[in-house]
Amino acid sequence: MYTNHNYTLPVEYCFPQNLQPEQLDDFLARGWFRSSQMLYRSDLLCMENDIYSPVNIRLNLQQYQFSKSLRKILNRNRRQFRTVVRPLSITPEKERLYKNHLSRFKGFLFKSLDKFLHADLEENYFNTLEINVYDGDKLIACSFFDQGKKSLASILGLYDDNYSQYSLGIYTMLEEILYAQNSQFSFYYPGYILDQPSEFDYKLRLGKYEYHTGQQSWVDILTFNQQLTPVSILNQKINHITSLLQSTRLAFEKKLYPLFSLGYMDFFTDDFVRSAIFLRIFTANSKNYQIILEYNFERDCYQLCKISERPDYEEYININHSLEACPQDENFYTIWGYDEVILQTNDTERLLAEIKFLSCLA
Repeated sequence: MYTNHNYTLPVEYCFPQNLQPEQLDDFLARGWFRSSQMLYRSDLLCMENDIYSPVNIRLNLQQYQFSKSLRKILNRNRRQFRTVVRPLSITPEKERLYKNHLSRFKGFLFKSLDKFLHADLEENYFNTLEINVYDGDKLIACSFFDQGKKSLASILGLYDDNYSQYSLGIYTMLEEILYAQNSQFSFYYPGYILDQPSEFDYKLRLGKYEYHTGQQSWVDILTFNQQLTPVSILNQKINHITSLLQSTRLAFEKKLYPLFSLGYMDFFTDDFVRSAIFLRIFTANSKNYQIILEYNFERDCYQLCKISERPDYEEYININHSLEACPQDENFYTIWGYDEVILQTNDTERLLAEIKFLSCLA
């Protein structure tokens, strides 16, 4: 089960310069997944104006069999359409399907399929194949997946809305699984679901999953406990200090910060804010900075900090965000960095005293 992650970072990144099949297997088995040309793992995810814990899932293909309903989808679409598996090739047809899908994506959005998969790099460090589904000569669906030595990782599925009655998103995943089984792969990784019901739950239709516990092990998803996830721990910490602040006359507001993961990218020289959610404390003298109260996962304590904007780095953010996922008027989309750590403590009386002192500064 998930436990307090004070011994590890909530977000980790890897930008491989070359990636062997065995290495991809290892990353996937440790709960990492791919985004563009990087691999990362995250305990927290901001979307739909809330915060969640991703739950990495996989199918053990040595024990897997298609259900009757899934076999029906597979057989029907194989009779109806032409399906081709081949190496990755980005075409205008696929870009069209990607752009038509942008409204469905939640969170941060890449502007094109090419950026989603390649991030403007000339070389693809992943062994990526694609499944293409044609109605005659018309491309109506496609999906992309990476191959390791014993693992297959599903990356993205796209389909034409006019064919929604054919369950093409599920169908391409079934074709991926069939390809993996025929290639003698052991595991199929379809990414993640969330720690509470969401639109990602369509993946659960595929069968009996294992999920990654956060402790380098995979267990039956039926044993999953939402109360033990990192986001549950974070919310407990923030809700506790919020209730204490509400008992005072101090002015504050809770803020979701979707750009928190930038703070864990070690190639930036600045020290960016690393909290997905924090409390902004209103003070009399804070024109050029903000005072925030956050929970520090690594140190397992509350942290009172002074932060300010980092406009020089905004050019590095080459992705858009979904307005439906994170409304602009309720969240920070500015890049923020730490100026000073004022206090780190779990002594809430001391913490409240320091906040009161800062609030009284003229």
